[in-house]
Amino acid sequence: MRSYMDFLREKGKIDERHIPYYQHWVQMYENFSKRQTMEERTVKSFLTFLSNRYEDWKIQQARRALQLYSYYQACCGASKTDRRTSMTVRGVCDWDTLEETPSPG
Repeated sequence: MRSYMDFLREKGKIDERHIPYYQHWVQMYENFSKRQTMEERTVKSFLTFLSNRYEDWKIQQARRALQLYSYYQACCGASKTDRRTSMTVRGVCDWDTLEETPSPG
C-alpha cells in the first residue's frame, strides 16, 4: 500500500516542498477531532476554527489536504488503523470525481 505522501506526489500532483504542510494539516485535524464531540468533528468546523488563526490561502491548502486525505483513505487501501479521522467521503471513488481546485501551494 502506498503512503499518503506517495499519493500526494502521484495523484495529488502536490509539489514535493509542500507535502509536509499537507501532512501538517491532516495531523492538526486529527488533533482537533480528538477534542470535539462527534457532532463537532467535521471538516467545516475545523476550517472555521482555522479561519480565526490563519490566512485564507492556508485555509484553502488545509481544505485541499483534507480532501485528498479523505480520498486516499476511501480509495487507496488505507487500513482501518489508519482511519483516525471521521471525514465523510461522498460519491464514487474515482479520481476524476474529486473537485478540481487549484493547489494553493
